[in-house]
Amino acid sequence: MKRFISAILVTIIALISLSGCLGKGGDYVAEIGNTKISRGEFMVYLIEQKKNFEEQGGSDIWEADFDGVSAIEVAKQNALDSITMVKSAVKQTDSLGIKLDEKDISDIDNQTKSLMSEFSSEELTELSLDELWRLFPITLTAHQDYWTDWYKEEAELLKERLPCIERISHIGSTAIKEIWAKPTIDILVEIPREEKVVNLKGTIERCGYICMAENDSRIDFNKGYTLQGFAERVFHLHLCYEGDNDELYFRDYLQANTAIAKEYERLKLDLWKQYEHDRNMYTSHKGDFVKQYTQKGKLLFTGRYDNK
Repeated sequence: MKRFISAILVTIIALISLSGCLGKGGDYVAEIGNTKISRGEFMVYLIEQKKNFEEQGGSDIWEADFDGVSAIEVAKQNALDSITMVKSAVKQTDSLGIKLDEKDISDIDNQTKSLMSEFSSEELTELSLDELWRLFPITLTAHQDYWTDWYKEEAELLKERLPCIERISHIGSTAIKEIWAKPTIDILVEIPREEKVVNLKGTIERCGYICMAENDSRIDFNKGYTLQGFAERVFHLHLCYEGDNDELYFRDYLQANTAIAKEYERLKLDLWKQYEHDRNMYTSHKGDFVKQYTQKGKLLFTGRYDNK
């Protein structure tokens, strides 16, 4: 009996080891009683729930609800319940007198490696934007000079892989010195209108990017969102046709007007705490400000980007 329980314990500890590999210390998404749930743990169990749900009901399962509760909320709660149960089981092993021998420890290592191979960054593409933003909250930090170097290095890689680029630009708040920003490098890639953005999608994905949204004229990608959390370097890439570049005028206006840049910083800092896990609302509430100073930038810098 103890051997059977020990075998179960090996699997449980392997799952916890995997969760530890995927999580960041002190980065918690929930707390149940005295049990803290790390983002890494939640990712492992949520993805497993997603697989189970879709095996039973197909991809349409997410349109259903259960006694008035959406399928995704049920899946999230199931994930939290599973984590709590597993942690409780581990705590009880000492009272049962169960000890792990060298073979058990070896089995844990092997199972952990096997599980890690199953949970690649490709799993992120299976999550909705809402799930992603909750798992990767908004964070603002003071400006770092090395962000410019990160942009330049990434731009060189993209220009090498995408020879048809008309213009590549560092945009967003990390391109504006002296204001706080999300530590994410935003890159605008403009291509000739005779090219098709969709034809470049695969090439960009092979550079390590994940497609997050697309339409006929623009595709948005990210890079650095992993099951381990944010990578050291995180990028958002916006692929569009030449001339679809309002972001450049907004950037230039703030670079030329420190007082307006600081006003933007104050707005972002205020919205950060309100919408830490809701990027849609965070972005939406900046909309009027961005629109106002983009128009001012276009008036001030008329014709600046008519040519490369």
